[in-house]
Amino acid sequence: MGGCGRAPSKVEDAHELVRQAVEARTAGKNDEALALFNRALEIRSVPYVYFERAKLHHDLHDDQAALADCAKGLEIDPEYRDLRWYREELSKPVGRQFQGAKARPPSANR
Repeated sequence: MGGCGRAPSKVEDAHELVRQAVEARTAGKNDEALALFNRALEIRSVPYVYFERAKLHHDLHDDQAALADCAKGLEIDPEYRDLRWYREELSKPVGRQFQGAKARPPSANR
């Protein structure tokens, strides 16, 4: 292989797709964000990406898909605190989700 640089690894590719997906979600480009999260998960299945995609599904009023993403991420890492928190919040009745001390994920309290 010629050239001075190296090709990005699959992990780096997935990381870049997640970065782009979070950017798209922040900009309100939800369809683009969902496609990018999906591509990232095809490359590398990690709990953080399932967590981010679950939040997007919730924003799109699809809590069943959000709960499914929580379950998939927790299969990989049953101790992933933010996914456990998100699953718990999604299981509450609408209007009682993400309130008070439970409004933010555990990682936000570090």
